[in-house]
Amino acid sequence: MNESWRLFWGIELPRATREALAAALAPLRRGAPGLRWTSPESWHITAYFLGDVAPTRVPEIVEAGARAAARAQPLELVLRGLGRFPESGNARVHWIGCDGELEALRAAANELALEMVGLGLPVDEKPLIPHVTIARAPRRG
Repeated sequence: MNESWRLFWGIELPRATREALAAALAPLRRGAPGLRWTSPESWHITAYFLGDVAPTRVPEIVEAGARAAARAQPLELVLRGLGRFPESGNARVHWIGCDGELEALRAAANELALEMVGLGLPVDEKPLIPHVTIARAPRRG
């Protein structure tokens, strides 16, 4: 059996941010019990999605990510606004958007992309839409 892990590079939210967001979302959670709400401990902003990767590749991926992080500039992001994917029809993912130094975030994501492609990993073709996933709709069907 070929084991693989679904991996991504993400930015962890500070504890105070997670706590404030959880408190702000509490009324929404009570008003939409049919959604599968994500745990505040798992909240993050995905900077680069790797997909399914063999666990044996993790050490080289971590090393490459450290090189990219060393070249990145510090940045400040602000959580702002609600959204969903897809925007029309039956939304599967509900999220909180990001604002702030998005160009710096995109530059850091590009550095990650260069390192990951250098390892022969596939390019993440999706455009970077900085967000924190807060809930998912149950699967239909």
